[in-house]
Amino acid sequence: VSQKYGQTSGWNGYVIGWTAAYNFNLFGEDFVLSDWNEIELDRNDAYTEQQFGRNGLNGGLTLAWKFYPRWKATVTYRYFANKLGYDGYGDQMIYMVGYSF
Repeated sequence: VSQKYGQTSGWNGYVIGWTAAYNFNLFGEDFVLSDWNEIELDRNDAYTEQQFGRNGLNGGLTLAWKFYPRWKATVTYRYFANKLGYDGYGDQMIYMVGYSF
């Protein structure tokens, strides 16, 4: 709750975004390249105060290698701006090994 603007709930602007994935084979190995992105526009005043801007950006680019029938390894470049309570631009790398049941 903003001391100046009140609740962050209610009308809170617009979100545009996309998701995309491309499956491919390289040197006999299976890979997936995927991307997702969200752009928040025209946030309300209370949310703008908490997220450090009227607009925000949030997304990631992932490369996954399916190295065994049920196993995969992924690396994701994660990025955000005026999002997740962070003022300005931030990014990180996420590494994962997963098993599909």
